[in-house]
Amino acid sequence: SKRDAHIAGWGSEAAQAIATMRRRHVVGNAALLAIAFLPLAPALAPQCQSLPRWLVDRAREDKELEDLSALLGSVSMACKTISNLVQRAGLEDLTGLAGDINVQGEEQKKLDLVANDVLKDALRYTGKVGLAASEEEADPMLVEEADPML
Repeated sequence: SKRDAHIAGWGSEAAQAIATMRRRHVVGNAALLAIAFLPLAPALAPQCQSLPRWLVDRAREDKELEDLSALLGSVSMACKTISNLVQRAGLEDLTGLAGDINVQGEEQKKLDLVANDVLKDALRYTGKVGLAASEEEADPMLVEEADPML
């Protein structure tokens, strides 16, 4: 059939495996297609790269981006930490209101305050940020006694 001729074009090993599975009625057509494309997966898959790896690669290319790379890498880790906290919020009593009002006039939530602290710690860790502002705090906060050039 036309379909079998097309499958044969995918390579002898794939065509042979598919023919065997069909004879044994092991899998349906969708599974056959997935199995047939398996050898092509590395070529078809996009080249995925993590944010930290991408930042390191850019900083190697341009030394002026090292500070930005450090800052964004730290914020990336803070986001992962916040994501983990959100997933465990119900177990660790991090849901609901904290009882305060932020500068926007909104009631602060426990997770808002925790996320604010996580981001402040991440910025402090880089040593690249001296002052930061947040809606969770009325005044800009001193993050680090940083380099006077900042």
